[in-house]
Order: sequence, then C-alpha cells, then structure tokens
Amino acid sequence: MIRKLYYLIKRKICFLRTIIFESNLYEKIYIKSPFSIKLQKNLPSKYKIGMAVLAYERPHCLEACLDALFQTKLYDYDVTFLLHDDGSKDPHVRKILNRRWDSKYKIIRYFTENGGGTTGAAINKAMGRLMEIDDFDIIGWCESDTIHHPEWLDRLIKVARWAKKHQRNHLLGPFSAFNSSDVSHRVLGHYQTPFGAYVIKYQMGLVNYFYFKEDFLKLGFYEKDMHEEKLMADKFEKLKVRHFCLLESYVEHIGIDSIVNDEARLMRKEKDPVNFVRSPHGMNLPENSWPQILAQFETLGYYKYVKGYKTFGEKVSDSQMELDVIILTSPEHLQFLPFTIQSVKKYLKHPIGKFYLVAPDSSAVDKICSEFGCILLSEKEISPISHTDINFSYRGLDRSKWLYQQMIKFSLDKLSGANHIFLIDANTVLTSPQVFEYKGRITFLHSDEYYYPYFIHLDQLLDLHSVQLSFVAYQALFEKKKLTELKKEIELIHGQSWFMAILDLLGNSIKSRFSEYETYGHWMLHRYPEEIQREYWYNHTYNRSEISKIGIDKLIEISKNIYRSITFS
Repeated sequence: MIRKLYYLIKRKICFLRTIIFESNLYEKIYIKSPFSIKLQKNLPSKYKIGMAVLAYERPHCLEACLDALFQTKLYDYDVTFLLHDDGSKDPHVRKILNRRWDSKYKIIRYFTENGGGTTGAAINKAMGRLMEIDDFDIIGWCESDTIHHPEWLDRLIKVARWAKKHQRNHLLGPFSAFNSSDVSHRVLGHYQTPFGAYVIKYQMGLVNYFYFKEDFLKLGFYEKDMHEEKLMADKFEKLKVRHFCLLESYVEHIGIDSIVNDEARLMRKEKDPVNFVRSPHGMNLPENSWPQILAQFETLGYYKYVKGYKTFGEKVSDSQMELDVIILTSPEHLQFLPFTIQSVKKYLKHPIGKFYLVAPDSSAVDKICSEFGCILLSEKEISPISHTDINFSYRGLDRSKWLYQQMIKFSLDKLSGANHIFLIDANTVLTSPQVFEYKGRITFLHSDEYYYPYFIHLDQLLDLHSVQLSFVAYQALFEKKKLTELKKEIELIHGQSWFMAILDLLGNSIKSRFSEYETYGHWMLHRYPEEIQREYWYNHTYNRSEISKIGIDKLIEISKNIYRSITFS
C-alpha cells in the first residue's frame, strides 16, 4: 500500500513538473518573481534613437547598405546614425563612409583601429561611442551587409514598444527588424500587435539589433570571443530574457562571405558539412517598395518573397516548347513513382514527346511502364561507364550507385528525341500547373538546399565563381546541345573524359561532392545568362512519419496550388 502510494505521488510530481517546465508556466512565474532581472517596459514621450552601422571591409556591400539605409522614412523619429569603421584597410570604405547623404539624416562618422577582431568587440566600441554621443533611449546597430526596407524603422519601433509594454508571457530584451532563416535560433512563440506580428526567439543573429538603453546597461557588453553571439544567448537563457523580431523581415542580409564551414576545416576534421544557405536570409520579406539595389544581390529571400514567379500556378499559360521527360528511379522510390508520373502528365504544361524511365530491371518497373505508357531504358544503355567502374565510398558506405545515377543524367544528350529534357527525381511530385520556359528563356529554380562541397567541386571542375544560391531543386530542364558543350568544356580543361575528370576530383573524405543540378545550373548561369530566368522553387518536403500518418494521396491534395512540388523523404 505504501509502495503504491509512493509511486502514485511520484507520477503526479513528474506530471506537475512537465506542466510547469515544458509549458511556459515556469517562465511566467519566474519573470514575475523578485529574483528575475527587471527590464524597461516604457519609453518617455520624447525619445532618441542611436544606430551604428558596423563597417569593416567589403565596400560593395557597405555602399549598397548605406544607399538603402538612407532611404529610410524617418517620420518624426529622432534618430542618429553612427557610421563606425573598425579598422578597414580598403581605402574605398572610408571614401564611401565620407560621402554626403541627404541632410535630413543625422550622421556621425567614427574611425577606429581594429581592436579584438571579433564582432563583439566592434559592437562594444560602437555602443560605447553611441552612449558618449547622446543620452539615447534606444541603441543598436546593423551590419554593413544588409538592405533595409524604407519602412523598417517605423514598423520596428511601433511593434517593439507595444510588445515591451504588453508582453506578459516572456521577458523581452533585444529586438530586430530581421527575421533570420537560421533554424538554430529556435522560435519560442508568435504574437500579434496592432502594428504587425513579432516572433520570440532563443537567439536572433546580429544583423540588425536594438535595445532599450537601460536594458543594454543591465544585460552587459559582449564577450570578446568568436562565439560572442552564442555566449550572450546562453546568458539570456539563464536570465529568461528573450529576443524578439518582426515576423515580416524588413531587413535582408546580402553578405555572401559569412560562411562558417570551409573545405579545409572539413577535410582536416573529416566531418560532414551540414546543408545550409551560406548567408541566412530574411523570412517573410514584404513584396513591395524595397530599394532597387536589392535585386542586384543573390539572396534567397529576394527570390522567395520579392521577385515573384511567372511559371507556375492555375493561371500559367501553356508553353509550346517540346520536351522529353526522364525519371531515374531506384527500388526505395518505387512507391512514389506512379504519383510522380501522373503529376508530370497532369501539371507539366509542355508538349511531351517521349516519357522515359531509367531503372534497374524489375517486374514492378515493367508494370509501371506498361500502365503509364513509359519507355524503359536500361542504365547500361546510357552511361559511358558501369557503377562497378566507380570506386567511391565514404566511411565504409558504398556511394558508387548514387554517383552513377548522376553520370547517367549527364549522358542524356546521346538520346534521340526533343532537344530539351525535363528531369525530375522519382520521389518528387508536381502539385501545380507549371512550365519551365518564359518568353523564350529557360526557367531554373533556386532551392533552400545548400551543400558547400558541391561548390568546391564545381569551382575545381569548371573554374566558376559560383553564386550563393543552389540549383538543387530535384527537377530541371536540360538542353542536350548545352549539355554536350558543357562536357566538352570539362574535357578541354582537364585533358581527359568528362566523367573521369569528375571522378578524379571527388576524394573520399566527405560523402558527396558532385551535383548534376548544381553543375549544369551554374554553368548555364555563367555561359548563357541571357537564355535563362530564375525563380524560387516553392517545394515542400514531407518525411516518412507524415507519409504513414496522412498518406501520399492526401499530402498531394493538401499541397495543390500551394507548392510547385513536394518531395517525399
């Protein structure tokens, strides 16, 4: 009896602990307790704002940043801009900072020697200087590789003031007009205000960052450490102080050199790089009124939210460009293949000539070909080599067959038929009417995928300066003549067959380095930019748990006209 009572009490304690700690109850109780740090909730009726622009090298980004920033609508805000250069060696930086801007903007210039070499050290100097200049009520900064929307200041200040005053579930500290796509920042909640929505995060990034000054003095300066952002986030976590940013990002990040994984480090440590976009972009950018300079930079946020699309949706016009369709499949993707074939026949608004399946021989593939009128091609008919000729493994895992499929795709120019070939992965399904041509230009899709070793291999293979965006969209339109030309260029550069050149550059220290989509897309962008137009891919991936719980048919149905395509992982 006593033992049963003990276990009953123990279960109830565990249940209460779960309610308190896994819900927001603990945090609500803590921030109202006398033990929590007390942050400022209100500003005086007349308040001043001080903002530093953190400049260090990269004059091309700095010039674009300032051109956009000094289009900010000031309304009746009292704001001072501190242009702080932290020891740049490039003389163009000082020249840009010393330019004259519209006299309505209050600008102070500040040049210092580089001290510390970290972002935290530069921030500390800029914040210290701001507090010397004036008794600001709000202080903050932006990095120089940013583009600001003209309404960023008004939207941010209105939302931040309202949130600081009315938020009861969280203790709000620093705030930003940049909603980063970096998933590691962890979203803790979404909230509405009369002026727009905001997001509470564990971490926020340092692209655009503001405090009520009294909060900054309480929370302290940054550590002079390469991991200053993470250290500050951990400090805030202990205090239960939360970051918050606008749901709609009114700032876009244009820097393309902020990569944290480099090939040499990966090779030394023999670790896999993760998939990531080289620079986190802004989430939910407003569609309109951005400074024109934004279109000149390669950001995924621009393609996703601002540029728009012309080649998919219910109103898309049919294309007269004839093409053949080719799907490469493997046994693990056979369950998706019928859906993929049906979707292409239904939604690809091109005249389709031949419809090929490339797959290992099996009765299941024969049945699908018979049912859907597809032409079955043997892998051996197309590829110049066999998968047994490829010796490529990673940590004991044979990757030869995976690479072999990419070699097959690069061999499709030998097939008879239409000059254009539509390639789609067997686990990807079209969910909306679409074409891959607009006003005579071929459409290439930019995805959220970003795998750095592909770009290393690409640069070595073709000596191309790749953009930060990825063409790995699980589907693409290849032109046979261009594919032939690409392979001849590879052979001319390396003095050997194109496939041996690809294989010789692989190495075995990371699991994959070559991508057919990445290579062809970047080559077309550099050699024939006038013949292509680019759009965001609008794809969504469903995992196996969603497939088993909801079903393939249902997932396709709920994705109609929302996404361009869906992929089953």
